[in-house]
Amino acid sequence: MQNKNVTYTINGQTLHYKVEAEKIKFGNYENIFLSDDNHIQDADWFAEGYKVDQFLDEVDYIKFETFIRDLFVSHLKTITPVDLSDFTLDRYHTYVNDDTHRKFLTSVTAGSKARGGIPLASLPFSYRKIDERVSEICKCSLSSKNLFTQSFWLRVVRPGVEKDNNPPHKDGYLRRNRKMVNLYVGIAGSNEKSSLPFVPHSHLINEKYIERTYGKALVNGVKFTNPAVTGLLNKSIEMFTPNPKKNEVLVFTPYMIHGGGRNLNVDVTRVSLEMRFKKAPFIGKLVGFYR
Repeated sequence: MQNKNVTYTINGQTLHYKVEAEKIKFGNYENIFLSDDNHIQDADWFAEGYKVDQFLDEVDYIKFETFIRDLFVSHLKTITPVDLSDFTLDRYHTYVNDDTHRKFLTSVTAGSKARGGIPLASLPFSYRKIDERVSEICKCSLSSKNLFTQSFWLRVVRPGVEKDNNPPHKDGYLRRNRKMVNLYVGIAGSNEKSSLPFVPHSHLINEKYIERTYGKALVNGVKFTNPAVTGLLNKSIEMFTPNPKKNEVLVFTPYMIHGGGRNLNVDVTRVSLEMRFKKAPFIGKLVGFYR
């Protein structure tokens, strides 16, 4: 096993993590984003690799927020006797301990090979509304429902807990995560201190300039499936947060270096929606529900 202490910045603030992996090395001469069907070829944000835009109409977003809050309460009632009558998402960390938190995550987050999560059919409106919105932004017919995925996921990052977040990485390093588009929506506690960070234009960097882990890896002592980015050739890892506001969606290519963000808020939990989109199993004119 090889070891490395990694230093990177988010919005100018220095952070660290320790990685242990079978191998840590620079990649081959290739660009997996440009060689794959990346789904944003016709988008006006191709060079940036991400786009922040409106998510839902106001009525549907209120339904969505209420649905998520009620979902948290229903799951927490099964694992904790704590009074939840005044529960709010941003105060989640005050209602759980580490053990309760782990139990809760098994019901709302992705497990092995992105399985698990929450059924798309449970949303308070048709998931196709989200599909249409993302398709409009990407200028490509996309769907969140396919042979492999019938769910969406929630990420819950408590304040001051390093193990609640991932290190900088590319989802596209795993073959099952290629030819997709990712979505991030901050539902609660998502701000400049906790939102999802990116290395700008990193989807366009050749892999020979990116150092990463290969094989089994531990990040701060926790097993991590996706290869972690540990360095850039002759350059520091400098990340920033696009920081979408309430009822805004952040759509991005999984070939960008992202993650590594910690919740640096003192007393606020970050809750965010995560979805992945593949080519829709049909070809037709996009019908936008904002038109």
